Amino acid sequence: MIKILFAFICLFIPLVSDAQKISEGIVIDKITREPIPFASISIPGTSKGTSSNSSGQFSISYADVLEIKVSCIGFETRTIVLSKTQHIIELQPSTTLLNEVTIYSKELNAREIVKAAFKNIPINYQQTDFVQKFFYRHYCKDDSVYGRVIEAAAEILKKKGYKSQQNSADDKQEIRITQLRRSYDRTQQAETHVPISLNTLLSSDLVDYQQGHKKSSLQFYYNGVSSLSKNNDQFDFELKEATTLDGKRVYKIDYAQVEDPLKSERLKNILSNTGTVYITADTYAIVRAESKRVVLGDTIITSVSYRLFEDKYYPYHLVQDGHRNSRNKPKHWHHLELMSTEIFNKEFESFKGNEPGARELAQIPYDSVFWSTYAILKTTPLEDVIIADLGGQQNLKRQFELYQQLEADRIKKGYAGEEALSNFIELSKGHSILYIDFWASWCAPCIEEFDYERTLLKEFKNEITFVLVSLDADERRWKKAIEKYGLDTQGFVNFWVGDESEINQKFEITSIPRYILIDREGSYFDLHAKRPSDDKIKADFYELIKK
Repeated sequence: MIKILFAFICLFIPLVSDAQKISEGIVIDKITREPIPFASISIPGTSKGTSSNSSGQFSISYADVLEIKVSCIGFETRTIVLSKTQHIIELQPSTTLLNEVTIYSKELNAREIVKAAFKNIPINYQQTDFVQKFFYRHYCKDDSVYGRVIEAAAEILKKKGYKSQQNSADDKQEIRITQLRRSYDRTQQAETHVPISLNTLLSSDLVDYQQGHKKSSLQFYYNGVSSLSKNNDQFDFELKEATTLDGKRVYKIDYAQVEDPLKSERLKNILSNTGTVYITADTYAIVRAESKRVVLGDTIITSVSYRLFEDKYYPYHLVQDGHRNSRNKPKHWHHLELMSTEIFNKEFESFKGNEPGARELAQIPYDSVFWSTYAILKTTPLEDVIIADLGGQQNLKRQFELYQQLEADRIKKGYAGEEALSNFIELSKGHSILYIDFWASWCAPCIEEFDYERTLLKEFKNEITFVLVSLDADERRWKKAIEKYGLDTQGFVNFWVGDESEINQKFEITSIPRYILIDREGSYFDLHAKRPSDDKIKADFYELIKK
């Protein structure tokens, strides 16, 4: 593996402009030669930084000569000067202090160390407002096939910093999304997916978010916020070893929720709450936290790492991975990631904003120039398999452009104009099977078919695109009908062409409802396709899917 990465690093080409250079490299273990994931890479004297990705790769922008500090738990910290060339940065593993831990464990109590860490939050973490810039990534897959990706440039304003712990991630922070790109959502969860999951990921910051009061044993598993502080006595803690970070001694403490003696054997096998916290020996600062929660077969794994800046610690890398088991359905996996790029703890522009919903996200234009020059993407390149699964026969960049427009138009209740429909049919070639429904608000038989069409949508939403084309003479009546009959649900693509469109002549539409089936290659499979209420339509769908 490392040989492949070495070959890859040699292919890097520095990007240089008059104002900015980008230096790239890989962080590896000096002894094993293996990549080091999620190492902290910061510019001394500034709040700027990044981290290595899961393969140890990183990139960072700078104006002139660049000195960086590279650190990671369990390794000796290095400060080096980067030039225009690419870099392989070797970190020396720090000695694990097993013998000293044995001695210290007689005097130190792991539970008390964890208590001290929460008590010392006012000492170790910012107590006033601050803003962080983050790169956000979210992708999903069903079984082994990726079906969705979202990436964003986000800014988070934490009001009063870490002065008090909250029950949920939307209690004391402001969110602003400045850039966004996302692919089509072809997963089984498409209809129920939240538009973006920043609050879910931010909840894994156990320094900032803790349950406000004690809860019953079972409730621990269903709350995304940590309970180590308020429910300390309901966990077992074990001091595993002492390691180092930035030359400081760090305690590694494992924890597990105490088994409830009243819990049935079945529940014991499907509920668990475990993790690890890394705490400095001098000020008892939490510098990394990992957790794994299993709830009735669903698994959530999180990690959050903190970086020291001006004597205070700030989160710089948050990750959540999870999967959900559903009977007779593919296993649904998700990956959420936030990577800090800059901190503003003194002078900054204040702003207000909640986690954006579908309407707000649809109003953010796709900026191809920004994404083509965003240095952080070199740190976190999309895996080839994700690009292959999501792109298929259509360019992924084109999906970013189209999906944002589709969402904007869906929020507005659909496209208007025959040109929009023609463009959509053309752009669907190579990746989508289309089932086109010509209807109007005054057509009772058309309305009767909608419930059958919704049933088909639930079954075939990952293979068939359902296109509803209104022939209403009045655009306003079309929009009212969409709301009245609930046709703005995700999965339906709505168009209005009117009653005098050339589309009507092209397909010789003399009566409605009328249905057309188009295969993935853009060929007309059936110009007089069966109605949704006809059970035989499924056989046609299966034939096209197999083809």
